[in-house]
Amino acid sequence: MFQGKIILSTPEELKIVLIDAFAAVVRTMPSPNNVTSLPETSSKFLNAKKAGELFGVHPNTIRNWYKAGYFKKYVIEGVSLYDVEQIETFIKSQALEPA
Repeated sequence: MFQGKIILSTPEELKIVLIDAFAAVVRTMPSPNNVTSLPETSSKFLNAKKAGELFGVHPNTIRNWYKAGYFKKYVIEGVSLYDVEQIETFIKSQALEPA
């Protein structure tokens, strides 16, 4: 008899869960040349859309801040992820208030 949980989610929510799970696995593996390894941390990693939603800015703002060198981007299997703690640190250093 099935004793697991059934969880309903949108495709976007499922994608984020899978990315988080994948990121956790990648942290434990040696990094091949074509993958940027994620740092050993308990930080949450989000794509630009989710990070923008969290901080009340457009996803392009997250990308522009990265391009300006304010924090790092990690690319795993072609998906760009941003460290929430690094974004928070940048925002606090600029005396900006998240929405």
